[in-house]
Amino acid sequence: MSPDERPGGYLRPAANDGGSLYALQKRFAGAAGPVCGNRDATREALLSILMRGVTLRSGLRSGEGLTDRLGRYVAGLDIRGLSTWVARLESLPGEHPEWQVLFDFLLAEAAAFTPNTGRLPFIARELLPELIQRERDQEHPRIRLWSAGCATGEESYALAMLTLNLLAEQGIAVPDEAGNLTLPPHWSLTIDGADIARKALKTAIDGEYCLSDDGEGSFFLRLPGNLHRFFDHDAGLSPFERDGLRQRLGVRCPVKRRVRNDVRRLVRFRFFNLLGETPPEGEYDLIYCGMVLDYLDREGVKKALGHFHRALHPQGRLVAGVGDGLAVGKLFEARSSGESRHFVPMGKILPLVSPAAAP
Repeated sequence: MSPDERPGGYLRPAANDGGSLYALQKRFAGAAGPVCGNRDATREALLSILMRGVTLRSGLRSGEGLTDRLGRYVAGLDIRGLSTWVARLESLPGEHPEWQVLFDFLLAEAAAFTPNTGRLPFIARELLPELIQRERDQEHPRIRLWSAGCATGEESYALAMLTLNLLAEQGIAVPDEAGNLTLPPHWSLTIDGADIARKALKTAIDGEYCLSDDGEGSFFLRLPGNLHRFFDHDAGLSPFERDGLRQRLGVRCPVKRRVRNDVRRLVRFRFFNLLGETPPEGEYDLIYCGMVLDYLDREGVKKALGHFHRALHPQGRLVAGVGDGLAVGKLFEARSSGESRHFVPMGKILPLVSPAAAP
């Protein structure tokens, strides 16, 4: 098997960067120091130490799938090389490139799944209209949304599209000469997407997604409203050419299209570790964390919920799945609406309105 065919080979950095698996194998293969005892047991112990380091630095909880991926990632290292590399990683912070390349590899499988749209229609139906109604009478209306664990960005862009749709329906967002929706100067709408996987963030920043020519199977098509209109027109094959390919090859021909500029300028992506000590800046009106908490251990969930609580506006909402760490304790109160539920922060006080600003 060639180096490029090794698991994780596509993550290999530039030739002068020794952080890749192949470079590490060359650097540490045959490293000094005897390795005693049963080799399988030694390898298992080293993988256990490495998994513990992953959990401590990223919050990712160990499981059969993650452990298997970790084993495939280091499959090219012998015992001495693995031992030396694990010892090196133990001395490095989670922000170090070698940890980041490993996190990217471990999270790549999760990022490859089509995002779950289950809670986004509820947000569009129940929470966003309430938020817009609350803000529209303010002197400077402001809506801030946070997509935590945004992966490759579909959910972040979907939040922007759904909000723009509602603002357009209420006559707040209007199309310009090019057909892009624009907000009045006194309105502010921002969607922040954050994730620990830098490779996934690059895809999110690019904002290009494969959509089938008929929309079948598209994440965006399964959401309310005609969200496909928020993509630039495909500059590749014509529908006729794609139909020809389908007939000849018997497969659906995907179309790669880019999110439109009026949506892209509302969405910002950045690296953020939910286990970090520094909480995100500002007060968010809504935090959507999709499935991210499903991947964290109990301590990671507790830390993430603390960040969410500090980051939310007193009247803000947290949307998370049923299995997303139910130990909300004294931080949140659960609210239900049909089969969907969300959380409101507890113990946060609205700022006082000065007499001059009072109606």
